[in-house]
Parts: sequence; structure tokens; C-alpha cells
Amino acid sequence: MGTYICRPAEEKDYRAVCNLFKRVTADLIAKGVYQWDEIYPNDENAAKDIKNREMHVLEAKGEIAAVFVLNREAPLYERGSWLNKDGAWIALHRFCVDPDLQGQGVGKAAFAQAESIAKSLGSVSLRLDAYTLNTASNRLYQGQGCRKCGEADYRKGRFNLYEKLL
Repeated sequence: MGTYICRPAEEKDYRAVCNLFKRVTADLIAKGVYQWDEIYPNDENAAKDIKNREMHVLEAKGEIAAVFVLNREAPLYERGSWLNKDGAWIALHRFCVDPDLQGQGVGKAAFAQAESIAKSLGSVSLRLDAYTLNTASNRLYQGQGCRKCGEADYRKGRFNLYEKLL
């Protein structure tokens, strides 16, 4: 793919983001990964993330290739044995790549942008979770230097808790 532009999501991106969430959900289900559904992520999540300026889009050729959210909302993260004990951290949520672009380095590029933004916000680490049965997500995060720091059980099952020191 090559060249990407990362920017905060805007109101004009709302419909495209909602459609991407639906396409990614369908793709995950087709692969037997039942992590996302009609309840999460939903249109309200997208609207709130955009309004709060927490969502970022990675564009390739003028189209949204990936989406991620950076914020300090971290339910059940107290269960982690975190590497960063004292410094500021930020959580990565709703990270997804357009199914048509998966396997082309878009996820790595989006993750690198998330790291860069987290650093610019004064964070010394990035915390995230990945559904244990989503091997692609776990492989991506581990390949980007994230260390497993625990597990948490959410509505859909068990998730690995990861952290990357920045």
C-alpha cells in the first residue's frame, strides 16, 4: 500500500467508520471469531469517539484503511500486571483494518501511528486488549513489541491485556 495519512476522525467520516465496523464484524464472524457483534462496536461508539476527538483514521488513496481510538477508558484493566507502574498511559480501542486491505502492512502502519500519537500526548505506554481467539490481532500486537500483562473477561470472553512501553 505504501503511503498513509493519519488524522483525527471528523463528523464527515461517521458513516464510513460505521460501515467499516460492520464489515470488520462480518469478516471476523466469517473467520469464526465472535469478538464483535451488533452490540459492540456500534454507531453510538463511533459518534462519541469522533465527538471526543479520540478516534483516528488511517487513509490510503483517500479511503479509510484503518481506525483506532486512543483514550483513558480501560474497564477491567486493573487486572493487568502492567510494566509501566507510575507513568502516564493511554489505551488503544476499536483498532480495525479494512478486510480488503488486511495482510498488506496497514495494521502495522496504523499501530505505529497510534504509538506516535500516544507519545505526543505524553504517554509512556500504550495499553490494549485482544480477544484470545483473534490470532491475527494477538500476532500483530506481539509483533509490534507489546508484552502480555494479564487477562480480563468481557462480555464476549477472555481477552489478553497488552502493554507497550513507548
